[in-house]
Amino acid sequence: MAVQPCQQFSLDGAAEQGFLAFYRSLPEKPETTFRVFDRSDYYTVHGPDALFAAKDVFKTTSVVKHLGSGDKKVPSVILSKMNFESTVRDLLLVRQYRVEMYRASSKGSKNTSAWELVAKASPGNLQQFEDILFGNNDMSVSTVVMSIKLGTDNGQRLVGASYADPAARKLGVCEFVDNDQFSNLEALLVQLGPKECLLPQHDTSPDSTKVLEVIQRSNALVTDRKKAEFSNKDIVQDLNRLLKMGASGNSATLRGNKSMCLVGLLNKCKTAQEERLDIVEVFFEDTELRQTIQEELRKVPDFSRLAKKFQRQKATLQDCVRVYQALHRLPTFNGVLAAYQGNHHELIRDCFTSPLQDLVQDFEKFTELVETTVDLDQVENHEYLIKASFDEGLQECREKMDEILEQIPIELNKVMQNVHAARDMALEAGKSIKLESNNQYGYFFRITKKEEKALRGNKHYTTIDTRKDGIRFNNSALRQLNERFQALKETYNEVQSKLANEVIKVAGGYSEPMQMLSDIIANIDALISFAHVSANAPVPYIRPKMTPKGEGHISLQMARHPCLEVQDDVAFIANDITLERGQNEFLIITGPNMGGKSTYIRQTGVIVLMAQLGCFVPCSSAEIAITDSILARVGSGDSQLKGVSTFMSEMLETASILRSATENSLIIIDELGRGTSTYDGFGLAWAISQNIATKIHCFCLFATHFHELTSLSDEVPTVKNLHVTAMTSSGTLTLLYKVKPGVCDQSFGIHVAELAHFPKSVIEFAKQKAAELEDFQGNTAALGEGIVDPDTGTSPAKRRRLIKQDGEEIIKDFLTQVAKLSVETMTEGQLAHEMSILKDKMLARKDPYIQDLLAN
Repeated sequence: MAVQPCQQFSLDGAAEQGFLAFYRSLPEKPETTFRVFDRSDYYTVHGPDALFAAKDVFKTTSVVKHLGSGDKKVPSVILSKMNFESTVRDLLLVRQYRVEMYRASSKGSKNTSAWELVAKASPGNLQQFEDILFGNNDMSVSTVVMSIKLGTDNGQRLVGASYADPAARKLGVCEFVDNDQFSNLEALLVQLGPKECLLPQHDTSPDSTKVLEVIQRSNALVTDRKKAEFSNKDIVQDLNRLLKMGASGNSATLRGNKSMCLVGLLNKCKTAQEERLDIVEVFFEDTELRQTIQEELRKVPDFSRLAKKFQRQKATLQDCVRVYQALHRLPTFNGVLAAYQGNHHELIRDCFTSPLQDLVQDFEKFTELVETTVDLDQVENHEYLIKASFDEGLQECREKMDEILEQIPIELNKVMQNVHAARDMALEAGKSIKLESNNQYGYFFRITKKEEKALRGNKHYTTIDTRKDGIRFNNSALRQLNERFQALKETYNEVQSKLANEVIKVAGGYSEPMQMLSDIIANIDALISFAHVSANAPVPYIRPKMTPKGEGHISLQMARHPCLEVQDDVAFIANDITLERGQNEFLIITGPNMGGKSTYIRQTGVIVLMAQLGCFVPCSSAEIAITDSILARVGSGDSQLKGVSTFMSEMLETASILRSATENSLIIIDELGRGTSTYDGFGLAWAISQNIATKIHCFCLFATHFHELTSLSDEVPTVKNLHVTAMTSSGTLTLLYKVKPGVCDQSFGIHVAELAHFPKSVIEFAKQKAAELEDFQGNTAALGEGIVDPDTGTSPAKRRRLIKQDGEEIIKDFLTQVAKLSVETMTEGQLAHEMSILKDKMLARKDPYIQDLLAN
């Protein structure tokens, strides 16, 4: 709960009526707009905004006061500066509100009706509130704002989108075809994460309504703009102007189709993933180079943060010096990279050394500016000043100040001589008087408190103050010198400040190359980090082979989960993963709880992501097809505040996957359908799996406890079954964490309960009820209840267990007959003949369990 402000809000009758007249004249505002009034020492909010502040900021209505009388009273709440700043941060950065701030205009006093809008902000435009939001913390958040317009072309839905990212100084434009669910638009929203979306006003078409729903799901604020603002009039000349500005490096960089530039058109040599992998390979193999660059990176400041400070004109001379010092180290840093002549050295040159060298040249004028204007000799003393020699007025002022500084010690000597001569103060010879200075008083003398009586009644000296450490005092000569020095110092500081502001303003023109330098350094840092992790893993990672989108497959040999294998006391069990077009596209993984199903499917997603980022992967070998997205439905959770249950959350996520997935996606689903009845859950799991396997045709890993789902492999050839292995012996469950082909025909849930030390009576009762349910599913087949095989009237899981039991009895009988053979008295030929007869008898029974064993 916020601390209630101490200010009192009171207006005289005329001022109150004038303000209320202005307040009521304001146009009606949306609920998500917050209006605040700046009253110099505090702020006020009124009407619905006052009630909002009372409820959400102070958690009490006792802070609400009322303006006016009768039925037209207006609720009002005072916000202190601290209350105001914290509220604005919450509204703009968390709640996605708009904020408007009004201030008394110059036409009248703060208590009159002359108010004007002085600042406004929205989640996509924070510029006028940056100082309030971030202060001196140099923090920033993504404030991407998007604009969306719908159209049609030959019956197809067209989406036109553009975005502006002030933090990254980028503009982007694109146009694409979309489906009736606008899945491509939703994917774009996820990638850019805009805080605000601009839409044409009063467009109530069905497609516009769906687009609005998609935007709201992404938690972006929707802002209506006039349709005329979405016209393509003058778009050619506007784009040309933007492109020209981007080319000159003065403003924005337009991001669009890479074919817009010659390099993008001609460079078809390799994918971005392969390029990054080449660079990671360089740093992976050359340990000395990697460690040297890592050490140099520790000395590089955050150029992105510095660029933002210069861009916002919040930089200081110290920031100029930091950039200058980093630029001086840059040639050494670049020289280390340039000295590398191993494999892919041309790539290192093109990606890093050449751009860095160009930037060093771009900063030559900046370096010259700092060396000309800043007193670098004082930097060692942590002082950041303009050189006195840079300006004649500053130099003259400095010389006069230095003259006074030379005279002040002379005054101390005079006083000491007078003391020793006992002419001024009754101090014993040898007693010291110290000369000191501070920002408040300038220069002064000090003696101890014991010697205070020496100043009493002495008209030559004036006491300044008395403290524990002594008495501060001066005389007329020191006072005059001090006054002259302080006046000169004030003038000096004013000139210094003006010159510093001019230098910083000029330096601000380099914010764009600073950001470019930050991008290059960040790229090097990220790729070296990939190489460092890959080389220092418990088992070093390997370079994956990337195959084209839609053509290749995913084959991971001895794959490991990168996070789990580094944990203490963990001996990770590696497993293979094979996903192949037209063969193994959809993998159903069954097995006991804690058996490794979730780890198996998640490590696949993590490895595919790592490879596409350009990192080596934790496998013995890997071939990975490029995917356009990794779509996951894992874990469980609800949102009670939104009234969304765990199951509803699961269904919303899965619906989004089905809308967004393409044949080039990778889908990971863990335990779908657990939040409802067994029958509903299984029905949904089957329908969703069949849709992915037969309609979308993308790679998918599906971990489930619905063993009946494994029957899908009998209907869809690209569906394959895998299971994690476990052993049970004498009531003990041993998890092997090894993934093998085929189906696990039991859940081992009761065994896991035993591991959790359930009471024995509960365990036995659970086994009994599980058996009864299994029988019930078989006995109610005629009534159409349960999940049953229409031919046998039993559940698929029970039928598989019965088949297994029958097969094991046949094998047991075969082994018994073999044991009865007189091996000692029979020749090898006779033994082979008898074995053949027994084998033929066994095979003649055509048991499916035995046939499956022999086939595998």
